[in-house]
Amino acid sequence: MLLITVDCDDVLAATTVTQVAQIADAICAARPDIFSMDVADIDRCHYPSVAGTTSTGIPMDVLLAAGHDPYGMVVQRRKAAGIAGVPNFRVNDHHGAPNMWTPWEREHQAWSLGKETGAWRTFAVPGDRCWREIGDLRQMDYAIAGGQQRRLGSLREIAERYPIDGLQLDFGRSAPYVSEPKREKAPVMTQFIRDVRAMLDAVGQQRGQHLMLSAALPWDIAYCLDEGLDVKSWIDE
Repeated sequence: MLLITVDCDDVLAATTVTQVAQIADAICAARPDIFSMDVADIDRCHYPSVAGTTSTGIPMDVLLAAGHDPYGMVVQRRKAAGIAGVPNFRVNDHHGAPNMWTPWEREHQAWSLGKETGAWRTFAVPGDRCWREIGDLRQMDYAIAGGQQRRLGSLREIAERYPIDGLQLDFGRSAPYVSEPKREKAPVMTQFIRDVRAMLDAVGQQRGQHLMLSAALPWDIAYCLDEGLDVKSWIDE
């Protein structure tokens, strides 16, 4: 079985319907059994979203303004080609450049796992600040119910909006996921997985389809547990 996972940069950089079609055709030409493309970078959704924040400040804005859904176009062409689609959701991406923060993330900085360092870098444009120095403020604490419900809302929106075959939760982008003590908060993340599984079951039942749930994880199982990811329990259940 061939699984191809890619980010969404090509689609985000597209400005014409023709370019989107070319991207989709290239994907289909590779003939994977399962195709997974980033659908959201935590709160930044790469499609017209209500549950999250639609990505902006990118070339794709032209297509969105014209009423197109480039991500949806790729999904439809992939489906027509008979290739299973499992969109990739970055669970806690650490990209923290100020222009990537969404209004919702700014409003809920108290829920963030990052810290403002106050440092300034000296090797770039004067007055410019590196996101690592500002802090990984976009990484939200999944132990906070409000943040977790925001993520579940986006995942439900994706499952209901597109003819997908499942979802992939990308934990490679990236720890931490919960505040200290992280290992003791593993039940929090396990419940999140249960909630996603239950949501997919409900959507799938409406379609007469079983929807897959996949998790892309760091390579060390002990590290996962230290970060609050009790993968064995997920598999057992």
